[in-house]
Amino acid sequence: DFLYKQALTKYPPERIRALNQRAARWLAGQRYVTEAIEHALAAQDYEFAAALIGPQSQEWMRRGEVATILQKMKQLPDEIVRKSAGLCIWYGWVYSLGDSPQLADLWSDRAEAVLSPDLQTVMTDPVKFGPELCNAYAQILAIRATTARHQRDYQTSVKLGEQALKIVPDGNVHLLTIVSAGLSTSLIEVGDYVQADSVTSSTRHMAYQTGHSFIAFSMLMNESMLAMLRGQLHKVYEVSTEALRLTETESMQHLSFIPHVHLGWVNY
Repeated sequence: DFLYKQALTKYPPERIRALNQRAARWLAGQRYVTEAIEHALAAQDYEFAAALIGPQSQEWMRRGEVATILQKMKQLPDEIVRKSAGLCIWYGWVYSLGDSPQLADLWSDRAEAVLSPDLQTVMTDPVKFGPELCNAYAQILAIRATTARHQRDYQTSVKLGEQALKIVPDGNVHLLTIVSAGLSTSLIEVGDYVQADSVTSSTRHMAYQTGHSFIAFSMLMNESMLAMLRGQLHKVYEVSTEALRLTETESMQHLSFIPHVHLGWVNY
């Protein structure tokens, strides 16, 4: 930081941009991706920054750092984002999880406009169109399922979630985990507790497998809610305590109030 501040007083802006660009590429090569993104943005090397932000957003999402994705994405020029279905999808995810359904729908529509062929064609024969296209459309459906859930249209949310599951490419456990997590919550809301039990349990195991701590935590809370609805207080205590441990070991202390509330219900 000291040397960088010295450089700002010593070198012209073009030289500073060139240094940031070199730093971005070196750091990316050494797998310091977050630092590389910062230097790429400082160098206004937006194409390179976008190429790093897309894959890194998956890691931020695993940790529930949705605000970080939005903060980095907003530093990219609009024209770069609009031509990339992947970046449009990330905006869709961020706004759907942030309870901004109109913006989520807008960006998922933009993502779909970049892709070809259309969704209905892919749904009829997903194998024919390959994993990359199916991956994109499965995410678009999952985003729309999330926005429907925020708008309390739980039946539509379940329908879209189930459609998304049908086209998730084989072997993409990460995406399967995300889509299933949303479906779990919607099934609880519509009162289909039997299917919700099955989906919630399998999603939690997949979340542990993929290192998706935020989803593992969410599924533990869903299991706790299902147990509470059935009066199974010992199970509520068990899964809420596990969720509390998870917040401590995975740096999610800001979420620890939720299992504390569930444990409060049990003690009450």
